[in-house]
Amino acid sequence: LREIANHALLQDTMDLVMGEDPALVEFTAITAAYGAGDQHWHADNDFTASQMHYARSFVPMYSLFIPLQDTTAAMGATSACPGTHHCGEQSNLDDVCNKLNFQVHDSRGRLAESEEDHIWKTGDVFLMNLNLYHRGPGHTDPHGTERVMLIMTVSNRPEGPYFDRRQISLGTSYSNKWDMWGMTMKDLAVIETMVKFPW
Repeated sequence: LREIANHALLQDTMDLVMGEDPALVEFTAITAAYGAGDQHWHADNDFTASQMHYARSFVPMYSLFIPLQDTTAAMGATSACPGTHHCGEQSNLDDVCNKLNFQVHDSRGRLAESEEDHIWKTGDVFLMNLNLYHRGPGHTDPHGTERVMLIMTVSNRPEGPYFDRRQISLGTSYSNKWDMWGMTMKDLAVIETMVKFPW
């Protein structure tokens, strides 16, 4: 967690997109083992209850997907459908996404030097808007390890001097331990002092 909080490029990017020191509103993990099927294409929040339709009522939200092991396409590396976070209507997006099917399994891109470089490396972050259509493809590699994905959802924090009446989007789980409510990304750098029982 400290590495995430102290990664200069990631923090600079997040500060540009969400303002300084975004709030952590979800912290969870998803696991898939060999034989897991395809997820359906989906956004992580409801288009009609997010900044997509009501920018004055809801704050923009983003998720960081971080694999905890090197992940190949056959292990079910996340598929994304670029640009769909701008779509105000969800009908027929499955057809479009099936054609595009951009899979995050090549985090080295043009820097790849060998076939082994064409994998989503442990700890490499995929930052996406919660309105973006994406899915976890099936895990079809009988020799691949279980795929574990750390997911952190963040949002810009309210800033004064006025009272920001916007709320976080609806339609997602917001799984977070009770003692992490109200944390920001900078708090992750000192997590061991933050997460304590109050008694």
